[in-house]
Amino acid sequence: MAYTSEECAKIMINETQNLIKTNINHMKRPPEQYRTLYNMMSKRQYHIFFTIKYLNLNTVTEIAKALTLSNACLSLLISKSVAKGHLQKKYPTETSDGRKIIICLTENGEKELNKLIQKILMDMEEFIKVLPKEYIKNVSEGYRKIASITENYEKIDLYKDLETANQKTTEDLPFEMLKSMICLMSWLFEHYFKEFDTNGKKKDALTLHQFRILSIIKAVNESSIVELSEILCVSESTTSTAIKKLTLLGYLTKERANTADDGRKKICCMTESGMEILEEMESRLLKKYKSFFENLDEDKQETLYEGLKLIEKSHK
Repeated sequence: MAYTSEECAKIMINETQNLIKTNINHMKRPPEQYRTLYNMMSKRQYHIFFTIKYLNLNTVTEIAKALTLSNACLSLLISKSVAKGHLQKKYPTETSDGRKIIICLTENGEKELNKLIQKILMDMEEFIKVLPKEYIKNVSEGYRKIASITENYEKIDLYKDLETANQKTTEDLPFEMLKSMICLMSWLFEHYFKEFDTNGKKKDALTLHQFRILSIIKAVNESSIVELSEILCVSESTTSTAIKKLTLLGYLTKERANTADDGRKKICCMTESGMEILEEMESRLLKKYKSFFENLDEDKQETLYEGLKLIEKSHK
């Protein structure tokens, strides 16, 4: 074996940074299709739908744990979806705990999820057109290889779900990429997201959003709220709120930009404490990735390594 668990783990950490740098260097203003795709995939209601449909989790506790949400926050989101007729609550008769509630997609919920998938596939087709073919080839094959080692890969059939099996071709890249994304998302929910603080109350951890902000600033040394918002595809108010919290925690400082064009512009810089907490989180993730890799059989280790090297190649 020409690779080690630590090498693979480091590639996974580095590719997070490389993806950030790629966005900064080539996609300061992402195509509208990417922004739409990202915004749809970021909506928590849709995460709930995907979790119920593809991870087969159906209680508040199970779903909340997978999505790293508090039970109270998830219950509120579920109530909104129930009101819209997309979800329903069921009380199973064959259970020792009469308080247990099962969350299910309704027929309208299934239709809403399928509409979302169709929209994502259309946007992915347009998104693929604006990127270099070699980049798309390496990324799609890399993610496919990585996703293939997850337990949900063989279970997911988007063609069957969308009743378009007769349209399936071996070159239907958006379908394969979306399937890989769903599988990777399920793996991230189960392994990766659990390392982050759910509600921002832990002193020794960051929320996922805070981690992403600090990672971006680490990659570019400094950044404005406008630039951060564009890279993250979120509103400036959302970024501003997160920046205020990180500043209060002592992880960031806001300074006036040393530019002649706009002396009023403020930039965010990382403090020593910010770098320390970021490195601590990266260390935790490194251990998590190493443990995951070491528990795979040799064939899956090789497949994972090949997938990671393809993604690594796409960013060179």
